[in-house]
Amino acid sequence: MDRGYGQNDNSEELRVSIIEGDIDGEEAGYTVHIGTEWEETYRKLSQKSKMDESDLLLNISRVNRMNPPLPSVNLERFKEAVRHSKIFYLVPGQISEYQKMVTPINHPGIRKSRIHFRHVDEIGKHDPDSIVLKTGDVERGYAS
Repeated sequence: MDRGYGQNDNSEELRVSIIEGDIDGEEAGYTVHIGTEWEETYRKLSQKSKMDESDLLLNISRVNRMNPPLPSVNLERFKEAVRHSKIFYLVPGQISEYQKMVTPINHPGIRKSRIHFRHVDEIGKHDPDSIVLKTGDVERGYAS
């Protein structure tokens, strides 16, 4: 499947979630989860080839627990900006040696219009974001 998003993820194949709330064994903060938007990926694959229940799909995602010093207003500002503008850019960056600055790489990044703002209480065992909870089958490396 073509993964060349370029500067726009028009079909929203890339899933971005920000999950707030306490997670056992983690410091206070929130989690950013970036992976595959399964429904869109499955739809595209189904159009290109015949698929059945025996087909195996693999998802590799990135999970990053953010622990900003309190009081931090950056997440609330980001959420408000996305609600207002309806878009955001996913931009890779490099953190300086002493974590004082972030330098963007490949600016302007990927333009996105869908993001999932969630709370840990909303996430069940077979949820696309269940990996952030480190529970169930997902923790062992396979999801059902």
